[in-house]
Amino acid sequence: MALTRVHHVSQIGPDFEVAQNVYAAGMGLRVDHHRSPLPDGRPGDIDSTRSIEFPIGEMFIEVSRPLTPDSEAGRFLAERNDVGGMHHVAFASTDIEADTKDLLTKGLRFLPRAEGSTAPLYFDPETTMGLLIELIAEDDYHAHPFYRGDGLVTGMAHVGIAARDEKEIKDLFMGKFGMGIIDRPDGTGGAGTPISERGDAPEREADDDVTGIEFPFGGTIIEISVPNDDVSGTARFLASRGGNLGAAWHHICPWAPNVHAFMDRGNAAGMRQLGTIPPREEQEQVVGWFHPRSALGTLIEVWNIPPREFQPR
Repeated sequence: MALTRVHHVSQIGPDFEVAQNVYAAGMGLRVDHHRSPLPDGRPGDIDSTRSIEFPIGEMFIEVSRPLTPDSEAGRFLAERNDVGGMHHVAFASTDIEADTKDLLTKGLRFLPRAEGSTAPLYFDPETTMGLLIELIAEDDYHAHPFYRGDGLVTGMAHVGIAARDEKEIKDLFMGKFGMGIIDRPDGTGGAGTPISERGDAPEREADDDVTGIEFPFGGTIIEISVPNDDVSGTARFLASRGGNLGAAWHHICPWAPNVHAFMDRGNAAGMRQLGTIPPREEQEQVVGWFHPRSALGTLIEVWNIPPREFQPR
């Protein structure tokens, strides 16, 4: 496999002003004006959209606004109460032709495109547990220092997915996409360890009982949360967004050296904090959350946790 990294996370939102309030005013990121000049952005890869890009580490967050309410993007926005949400994630490949052939032999399919079309290549969600994933040619894009923001955020710690079944999700990311898995010291192979999350959103309640699974991918992690019950916020989120296919994009987690400064700035920009974080003097490793309704429909986790001494296999 020639898959290299998460190329970008794609969101649909109502307008670019809201997006800039979240990612620039709230998180210290900056629009790459060279690739997506303001005020109108660039033509979106999603039909009938315009898009802007916020570089974050080795990837970027793409925010697209629908041009018409009857387009696929317009319907997506309306279904999410005109707030927005994560639409898809793009995986980069250095040999897209070979990867396409290999993945087709493993049972994945692509959504149909007209012959000769240059439209984005998306996997059929029916074969990826309901996750819309784009396959894109690696372009070796690295943001110019001018576009890297003010340093509040230095990269993407992980992209979060809620999934119903550990075996299914491992088959998708390990068996089909060929990713490794992070081994934990207890030998569980990145699974079987309940983790509790902070927050009071219906999408992620305090003390959600979930099993965490981690697939390293480029400079980030694909983090899976498998609910261990049917009543937690994560379980209810999955029931509402996962449909019959078993998984849904759940959250993003930027890495910020100073989580307290990150939370202060987000709150000042009008984002809604979930729960509390320890006082500055009490804890060095901090995790915070912002409510999705104040962040283009996407739950935002942030942490400053250093790399753990686990080895992917």
